[in-house]
Amino acid sequence: MGSSAERGLNPITITAIAAVACTYFYFLLFSEFALLQLAGGDTPAAQVTMSGLVLGGVGGSVFGAWRHSARRFARHLGLSLLAGAVLAALAPFWAPSPLAMGWAAVSGFALGCATVNLATGLRHWVPRHRLATIVGLGTGAAYALANVPPIFAASPDAQAAIAAIVAAAGGLLCLRAPVSAVCSLPTSPPASPGARAIAAAVVVFTALVWTDSAAFFVIQHSTTLREVTWSGSGVLWSNALMHFVAACIAGALIDHRHPTFVLGAAWLLLALACEALAPGSPFRTEARWAYTAGVSLYSTALVWWAAATGRPWIVALLFSVAGWCASVLGIGMVQHLSLIPPLFLLASGTATALGLRRLASRAASAVLILLVLSFVQSLHASPAVSLGRRVYIAEGCISCHSQYLRPNVPTDGLDWGPGASPRDQTEGQPPLIGNRRLGPDLSRVGLRRTPEWNRLHLISPRSIDAGSCMPSYATLFRHGDPRGPALVAYLASLGHGLELERQRQIHSWRPSPASLVTPSSSIRGRRLWATLCAGCHGAAGRGDGPVARSLDQRPPDFSTGRWTVLTPSPRGTVSELELLRLIKFGIAGTPMAGHEYLSDADLRALAARVAVLHASQIHEDSHRRG
Repeated sequence: MGSSAERGLNPITITAIAAVACTYFYFLLFSEFALLQLAGGDTPAAQVTMSGLVLGGVGGSVFGAWRHSARRFARHLGLSLLAGAVLAALAPFWAPSPLAMGWAAVSGFALGCATVNLATGLRHWVPRHRLATIVGLGTGAAYALANVPPIFAASPDAQAAIAAIVAAAGGLLCLRAPVSAVCSLPTSPPASPGARAIAAAVVVFTALVWTDSAAFFVIQHSTTLREVTWSGSGVLWSNALMHFVAACIAGALIDHRHPTFVLGAAWLLLALACEALAPGSPFRTEARWAYTAGVSLYSTALVWWAAATGRPWIVALLFSVAGWCASVLGIGMVQHLSLIPPLFLLASGTATALGLRRLASRAASAVLILLVLSFVQSLHASPAVSLGRRVYIAEGCISCHSQYLRPNVPTDGLDWGPGASPRDQTEGQPPLIGNRRLGPDLSRVGLRRTPEWNRLHLISPRSIDAGSCMPSYATLFRHGDPRGPALVAYLASLGHGLELERQRQIHSWRPSPASLVTPSSSIRGRRLWATLCAGCHGAAGRGDGPVARSLDQRPPDFSTGRWTVLTPSPRGTVSELELLRLIKFGIAGTPMAGHEYLSDADLRALAARVAVLHASQIHEDSHRRG
């Protein structure tokens, strides 16, 4: 006769499933959603808060490994969840405070302790041959519950409260689990995997978490992508179902000794989702299916591998590097981009393939990943982009816009984007070099303007730029006409894959020291603001311009005196260099477009106007002296 844990869904098995579900539901709803919004969204203050959460998570993982006990892990897990519940319940009060980073670190510490104790202790509750199935049920339930429409769409305060309630329930359940419920406490410690196997697991899961975090950040900070992937009750319910089903399938496959297939499939699905999220892709709607399934597959495998290992310090290492640090790296990589660079997908796929070869003797799925990369890259040559190129030619865009960066003119690369060889720039049938430049060069416009901005500008150019001489192409956007959206998709594809190089250009730019502010700069700044900025930001910078209602992301209200993008000093001033870069190059992935063609003197005049509207000042940087 088997032990009680081997006979169906007995109380201790239900406790194990609930512990997994409550822990990861708390992580998803509070740490990934509510806390970030309570701390200020996509602001420097929120980034500092999240840094505290990550540092605390790493510290909590180490502490959890140090204090782990086979007979007390349920108590440690319960206390950690209760501590997290209290911190989540109080988050609406401490998240906006100056001490938010410290409180977030404490919250991360509690979560780090909980995850290490959970993963290290599960093998004492669940027999090894059913471990992945139990993990899949708990993980799938957590993701599914987090996607239930009333919970997903709740306010940050409500989400924090819900997460606190669920964490508290899980904590109390774990505290009530008797020590005698440890069904198969081994007489000797489990066999520790070799150093190569540990390194391979860390590499594989780091690549997967990094890819997931990058895709998550891109979706979360694009209103258009959020509407496609996380908007509407029907979409959310289907996401919840996909998460649960995928996690259960992953658990069953792993218990039947197919972990390599699960991990390879997880990366492939995430890569397909990242490619489908690219501007101009016709598969954006399908991206959510690939993303949700891929996340559930690797999340189940991550918890299972940690639990099957059973070694506290190995679990702490895995969660610290592949969990906490990889999340930060993924977000940091795409923080100023609107898509995942293809070279990163190639690198993460290669790392996953090499790691899987170490974890299992069969590397068929890993080889499949590399073979599919050529198919993944072909998604960029979408029908919409091809049609958009034909529309570009038919409407005569080539008459005013070039697609050729002159190799001997340094300002071409700085203003319009990274250059290319003459051969690359003359490809295509026909090549679209252009013979004059009445408007800006468009060969890299996808790096400088979002699809949303291009659409609004094509429909009503002078609502964006009062001095524009470009005619309206609103007829292309009549209901049912595919030409307008296709043209926008084509423009978004120009420059794809050069995002990182563009960021290096931006960060290396310095204004000319000779471009000083003069007595006439104030008048010039007012005129530039009225012509170039008031359409979105409003005449007084209150974010109420005539175009503001049409934007997915509303412009900030400067009259509050609060800088939403730049980080002010303790005196309330901001860096002139950072402000000049923002005005010249815009903010990638947002409706905030750059003004690359302005002279350095005009940039300084406009920056002074922005500072006046903020009732603030800008401080000079070393570039004035350099």
